[in-house]
Amino acid sequence: MAAHDAFLTYAWSDGNGVASTLQQAIRTIGKPWYRRSALSVYRDTTDTEPSGSLRSDLFAELDSSRYLILLASRRAARSRWVEREVGYWLNKSGTDRLLLVLVDGEIHWGRGDFDWSRTDCLPRALSGRYAAPPPYVDLRWAVGREDLSVHDPDFRSEAATLTATILGTSKRELLSADVAAQRRARRTGISAILALSLLLVVALVASTLALVSGRGAASDLRRADADLHTAAAQAMLRDALKLRGEDPGRALQLGVAAQYLDPGAGTQQALTETLRVTPFRGSARTEPLSGAILDPDGPSVLTRAADGTVSSWSLDGDPERQPLASSAGTTHMARAGALTALAGPGGVRLVASAADAGRVVFPGVTAVGFTPDGRTLATGGTAGQLQLWDVSKPAAPVAVGDVFGGGSEPVTALAFSSRLLAYARSGTVRLWSVADPKAAQQVATIDDLDGVVDLTFSPDGRRLAVASATGVQVIDVAEPSAPGTPQGVSGARYGTLAWSPDGRRLAGGGPNGTVTTWDPERRTVVLTVAVQKGEVRDVAFDRTSATLFSAGSDGSVLRWDATPAVPPATAVALISDACRRAGGGLPRDVWTSYAPGIDYRDTCRLS
Repeated sequence: MAAHDAFLTYAWSDGNGVASTLQQAIRTIGKPWYRRSALSVYRDTTDTEPSGSLRSDLFAELDSSRYLILLASRRAARSRWVEREVGYWLNKSGTDRLLLVLVDGEIHWGRGDFDWSRTDCLPRALSGRYAAPPPYVDLRWAVGREDLSVHDPDFRSEAATLTATILGTSKRELLSADVAAQRRARRTGISAILALSLLLVVALVASTLALVSGRGAASDLRRADADLHTAAAQAMLRDALKLRGEDPGRALQLGVAAQYLDPGAGTQQALTETLRVTPFRGSARTEPLSGAILDPDGPSVLTRAADGTVSSWSLDGDPERQPLASSAGTTHMARAGALTALAGPGGVRLVASAADAGRVVFPGVTAVGFTPDGRTLATGGTAGQLQLWDVSKPAAPVAVGDVFGGGSEPVTALAFSSRLLAYARSGTVRLWSVADPKAAQQVATIDDLDGVVDLTFSPDGRRLAVASATGVQVIDVAEPSAPGTPQGVSGARYGTLAWSPDGRRLAGGGPNGTVTTWDPERRTVVLTVAVQKGEVRDVAFDRTSATLFSAGSDGSVLRWDATPAVPPATAVALISDACRRAGGGLPRDVWTSYAPGIDYRDTCRLS
């Protein structure tokens, strides 16, 4: 019989925060606090790199483990220790009992194997070991979190994915058992407190009955009931304050429930403050994704999964998924109205209104984009080359002019205005005049922009925003042949940018779930939030410029007030606004955890 249910292998230089918390979570999920751990998880805590072969004691621990859990990271990919542990495991047990957890870097699937040109967090021992993309748990959002805990609901849900596999049960059954165990433990503690409180109340009531009339006793009972409501409301307000940044929807639900339980100036002021500092307007859930294109006016989102499969999701009500046929292997995509370009090995496939249209042969596509009118497509390649295509008839795309550009490095980003094409290669952004696509010509270069990942023109075409390794810059391109000096807006790294239709705001989505809007004229921050897990893959404004959408790698699509509004003044309007943004009242099970002795009320239906 195996001594351990799982062996955790990871790069010690990554720190042991996520590793130790994951170890504890796997041990405790679904287990009441008073029972021994259901699972044994071995984690080596030796902070030394082996100079020779793998230590014999680690061989023994690996041999006595049923599963290997690999915490994939850039450091783990370079660690000889991790490489040897994984290699030893593969030779012994293959991949059937190898579980992947992504804590840093990227995983991309190619043709029959990982795309090692873009995958930077896995040991090469895994090369050629899988016939199809393996599932993995994405915990990149948890790295560096000082408040990370086994009680974090999102972390616990991800850990349950691993635990369910090890136990041979479903995640749903395991989480149901876990919730039940936590609820029993909470009820035990609450019951003890309530029992003592009840004894005190009974003692007070008994004393009062002995001294005053029956009317006085009833008054004390009402006071005790009011105290219970107040205590529950205060607990809700404390947690609402903590959740404003990481779960604004739940923070609003708690604020509304607290206002119901203990109406008054204090709870109303707390709810007003939550609305003031939380520009949250609603959310939807799709699926974990590696790429996204938002259409706020649909509203809809185009998502690309880890294996390259592309789906369109309607966000009007409950998200509805519509897979695009034969889209597996997509690496880049672009959209213009009803026309979508899906780039993959060999070229680009055009899809018009979810139906196949035409194909463009252009091997090694690294960037793709449409002109604002959707009639011209540009493809950038691995050797820095570009080609324009007339796609006014999507079923029969035609190359326009000759291939241009070229060099030793790939095109990393491109964007169109009505008259210009901007593309990035080798730390330089090049501007080409494409007013006449058949006679495209270079008009300027902008140097010293290393690691460009996104480009976007302002609606009037007079400014170009650049997301690079050194931050976010805005460049005046009103005179294309003499562009202005890049003006820094932010020194932080962002992966995707978008202008508001009125040109007054620039939005960026970055790592760790960060969404920021700037005033590009003043180069000041208007709004910044960090709620989504993982990276923000796309941001987009609606046509009014009032609402901002963001799509995260965890599959969440959130809506924000682009410019935070002043909360309503009256309690009724305040509650109505909070309920609308939160998408409904506090769930029954959450209510019960705060107010076990008070009948449940859907406070948003009462408003």
